[in-house]
Amino acid sequence: MIKLAAVILTMSLSGCTTLNARNPDAGINNHLEFNLEKLPAIDEVLAYQTALCQLDKVARLTIIHNDSINEGHSQRFNRLLAASCEADANSNVLEKDLKLLMAWPQWPPVYKDFLGQSKRHLEAIQRIQQTSNQAQKALEVKLKALSEIEETMSQEP
Repeated sequence: MIKLAAVILTMSLSGCTTLNARNPDAGINNHLEFNLEKLPAIDEVLAYQTALCQLDKVARLTIIHNDSINEGHSQRFNRLLAASCEADANSNVLEKDLKLLMAWPQWPPVYKDFLGQSKRHLEAIQRIQQTSNQAQKALEVKLKALSEIEETMSQEP
C-alpha cells in the first residue's frame, strides 16, 4: 500500500498520469501497454485501474480526453479504465470505447469477462440516469402545476 501511495504521489508531482503496471518498480509510463500479443494479467489491469482512480480528477480527464489520430485498443482501454472511475460522469466515453473494444474478437476470456462486466455496469448507470431524468421531468410538471394553482389563488378576491 505504501508503495502504491508513493507511485501515485510521484505521478501527481511529476505531472505524469499513469504508471507502468507491468512493473511498478520501473517507474512512471505514459499508459498501461496493452500489447495484444502479450496482455497484462487482469490483476495488473485492476491494480492500474485502482491507481488511476486515486489520481486527481484533472489527471484522469487528461487521459479520458487524450484524442490521438493513431488511437488503438491500448489507448481505448486506458481511457475506459480512467473513465470508469467516475462512470456516471463519463458514460458517453465508456459507451463508445466499450463498443469498439468489445467488437474485437481476439480478447482472451478474462478480458471479455471484464469488458462484459463493464458493459453491465454502464447499462445500470444508464438505467439510473434514465430514471433520474424521468423523475426530474415529473417534478417539473408538478412544480408548474403548483405555480399555476398559486397564481390562480393569488388572483381570486
